[in-house]
Amino acid sequence: MSYPFYARSQRNWLWLAAVCALPCATPSRAATVVTLPRVDISTAQEDAALADSLLNASQVDKSSARMSRLSSPDAASLFRNQPGFSSYGGGRLANLPVLNGMADDRVATVVDGVRVNPACPNHMNPALSYIDPDSVETATSVAGLTSVSNGGDSLGGTIDVERADPRFARHGKILFTGRARGTYRSNGGGYSAAGSMTVANDTFSLRYNASYDQSEDYSGGGGIGRIGSTEYLRYTHDVTFGIHKKTIFWC
Repeated sequence: MSYPFYARSQRNWLWLAAVCALPCATPSRAATVVTLPRVDISTAQEDAALADSLLNASQVDKSSARMSRLSSPDAASLFRNQPGFSSYGGGRLANLPVLNGMADDRVATVVDGVRVNPACPNHMNPALSYIDPDSVETATSVAGLTSVSNGGDSLGGTIDVERADPRFARHGKILFTGRARGTYRSNGGGYSAAGSMTVANDTFSLRYNASYDQSEDYSGGGGIGRIGSTEYLRYTHDVTFGIHKKTIFWC
């Protein structure tokens, strides 16, 4: 009978398989520990302009800003030639800025580094309606997603305006300077006036800005005639006081 031979043959194959499996059970060697050299990283915080910190930021050039100030008393008009920008018109003042088709809370308005929300329950008065265009030194728009440090949840984009820094005199001198502007618009009989005055020494600086804008209802083209609810009156005042950063007070 062949049964005993089959049993011995099966045991031989099992023994051979066990011998071949022995190398797989040998313990593996521990990996060599590599110690990396110490790397010291140091940096200093710098106040970079928004236009320099984001690739999709666009800054209004001085020539466009000057023409916008002459044609409109609304600070939102400074951005009218910027990529992705438009506005919901509410007359000649208080136009709601729009970036990439989104407005209101989807567009952040930052003034001197502080985010300012629109006023009125229906957000009919955007933050830019309280700022005279002559007070704006730099105007930057970001169409699209914005970093957390520059808006965060503003999906449409961010509008950033900065007023001019205080001016100081040279050591031992007194600085007294100012400027003024006036415009007249025949359509609606509108006129505007704005001025600024600064008195400073090498330590302290005091600046006063004022503006006045007024117009009647303007007339539309093509025989439309007078357009109602376009009359406006606005006047603004602001005072800026600055202390030179190198000044040290001893108590």
